[in-house]
Amino acid sequence: MKKRFKPVRDYGSDKIIEQIVDPHFKSICKPINQSRSKPIGKSDAVIKKGKSLIKTALVYPNTYRAGMSNLGFQTVYKLANKIEFVSCERVFWSKPKKYSGKNPKSIETGLNLDKFDIIMFSISFENDFLNLAQLLARTGIPLRSSDRNHIHPLVVAGGVACFLNPEPIAPFMDCFLLGEAECLLENFFDAFLNKNDRNLFLHTLEKKIPGAYVPALHNDKTPFQIKVQYLKNLDTITTATSIITSQTAFKDTFLIETLKGCPHGCRFCSAGFIYRPPRIYPAKNIYDAKDKIDFFRSQYLLFKDTYDVHLRWEVYERFVDFLISQNKIEEAITEWERLQEEEWDGWSIQFSYRDQAIDRLIEFEQKLNNGIINGYHIHKIAPKGNQLTTFGKRNKSDVLLVVDTIINSSEHESFFNFFYKNYSFNLNGRKITFPFEYYEQFFLDTTNGRKSLECFNTKEGKTFGNAITKDGKATQSFVRLAIRNKASSLLREAENEYRINIGAKKVGESWISETELFYKIKNALPHLKVIHHGSPGWLGRQHFDIWIPEINCAVEFQGQQHDKPINFFGGEEAFKKNKKRDLLKKKKASSNSVALIEVRQGYKIEDVLRTIKSTANKT
Repeated sequence: MKKRFKPVRDYGSDKIIEQIVDPHFKSICKPINQSRSKPIGKSDAVIKKGKSLIKTALVYPNTYRAGMSNLGFQTVYKLANKIEFVSCERVFWSKPKKYSGKNPKSIETGLNLDKFDIIMFSISFENDFLNLAQLLARTGIPLRSSDRNHIHPLVVAGGVACFLNPEPIAPFMDCFLLGEAECLLENFFDAFLNKNDRNLFLHTLEKKIPGAYVPALHNDKTPFQIKVQYLKNLDTITTATSIITSQTAFKDTFLIETLKGCPHGCRFCSAGFIYRPPRIYPAKNIYDAKDKIDFFRSQYLLFKDTYDVHLRWEVYERFVDFLISQNKIEEAITEWERLQEEEWDGWSIQFSYRDQAIDRLIEFEQKLNNGIINGYHIHKIAPKGNQLTTFGKRNKSDVLLVVDTIINSSEHESFFNFFYKNYSFNLNGRKITFPFEYYEQFFLDTTNGRKSLECFNTKEGKTFGNAITKDGKATQSFVRLAIRNKASSLLREAENEYRINIGAKKVGESWISETELFYKIKNALPHLKVIHHGSPGWLGRQHFDIWIPEINCAVEFQGQQHDKPINFFGGEEAFKKNKKRDLLKKKKASSNSVALIEVRQGYKIEDVLRTIKSTANKT
């Protein structure tokens, strides 16, 4: 006699449902008022009624918690119930020592397992083979396929464990479906619907359905091969949770399959073996699961922690698209910036935005109807080798604040106004570029920019550089290059302003004293080869400010930062590093019989030249 308990909520549903304690399953839930093809609350669990339906028991030979945590099991359940003439219900294994001798029942209607037309096992692990045998034994159905006839349900098996090796349970199965359910189930149920005779159905099944394996048709003397069936592409399917419940390993979590297989290919892992090569779902398929987006959003951090960046990049971009479509522009910008940073997380290096990222920033401005570019973005837009000096990097936050000030004081509403003829926040259609010559101004402020422009202005550059359209206007790709060079110029301008504000010299002016010393020595010793920033091979990555190889003499111009900590040059930490490098350089010079002369501010050139000549006389 079934005992009734107080109503509870299940599967994340808002509908009150009645809990029924079954001898086999501690909590089996079904709605009080069942109706034809009516989902249970919001769980997408389905009950169908009708005499013409193919009653199918989808059996997971392990606990409810394990089975409902399996996305493959849920996918088969959903696909089977989408077929009009199929009623698919779930059955799970329970510990036999508690409920031995009791016939397993389905979750949806409580129907005994032996009353179904088809018993379909979904098997993920070899350890569950024993549970499969126990379930069959408890129904009273003969274990061996050869002992069953037309009065018994058809016993079918599939799943990853069967992909790997179906033979351990082959004597118990009428047939196997080897492959992915998406390309097998519909054909299988069509064939079953049209069968006239059970034996004839099984004898012709392998010919009708690739991936079907009927063990009774084969013996040890007749070699055969069954080809496991895989989807040729994932463009038309979305694999996601169909029933959400707190009674799983992923409590109340909406799961979306982003790829089949695994790129790591570990030898011990069946997923990396049977799904080779791995296939990644198109991002649009995952986005199609937006009816469950509340669950997707709630588990977003978990999703990000699970997969490598390169496997989920498109998913993130589509999630940003979704936020934009919901007019959550600020949130979209924040999430997108995190994604860009995450790609290089842990590398401890600066990175530059890709071209697509610049286009995305323009899109954000259009949607937000406001300029968003600030110092942070300018630093990322600038080419990697054309950003800040070492000093600028140490004071990056302050320099980028200066960039903000420069941009905010501009007469233009957006940084991008410089680059497009028709740019505005209400831009409709394609961005119109200026003539090629207009953009030359953005390449003149940096050495790398000038070199790039020279290449584009050559005959080969104009022919193959993809910079000029037929009507003489700049191409979109060339405009993006101009945007990058302008960003570099802004960074240099901001760093120089910051240096002036704190009383320091502009970029490049710090070495005037050293350069002046070099030319004085070079002019005074015309008969010797004097090298600025010379580095003999034994010095490694270091160099001498002035190197005279013929007389084995080197000159170092030592600023104040070499004698005491100076905040401008990095303070105490930088001072310690300087002392360590200076000591190493002295040891290397001494080991190679090099006279190392240190010169400080306020030197007299006559004294320096006298010391050099004295060294020359000794050699």
